[in-house]
Amino acid sequence: MLVRVFWPVNSTNYYLWPFIFLIPLMIGDVVTTTVAIRLGYSEINPLVAQLSGDPFLHLGLKIVIPVLLFSLCIYLYSVETRGYPPGPDPGGILVRYMKGAIFVIIFIDCLIYAGAFISNWLIILNHPDIAGMTVPAG
Repeated sequence: MLVRVFWPVNSTNYYLWPFIFLIPLMIGDVVTTTVAIRLGYSEINPLVAQLSGDPFLHLGLKIVIPVLLFSLCIYLYSVETRGYPPGPDPGGILVRYMKGAIFVIIFIDCLIYAGAFISNWLIILNHPDIAGMTVPAG
């Protein structure tokens, strides 16, 4: 069932694909943030500064909205595959707008988490203890 939802990519399921990239980026952000905090750096985001010490709580906070959006996506996909009921929106224009909005939100979320992951990774690599291990002295 899940493979059929994601493959092949078409106009019915295109908005689900950013989730494939979002989840690894979120996990990577949480892992690199945890490592950076343990190296002595502080969390810059004041909303998660208190939670970033516990990686599971940090990931749980970050994953709530994508899980809710994914649930909405599965509902939209099931509505679309069954056909639209007769009513004020017979062509499904509202569903198309919702799919487009979800795609944009998740795509922007992917960009944000990619930036956070890369930033944390560079901070970790430039830490004196790590840099001494990766770059030969001399």
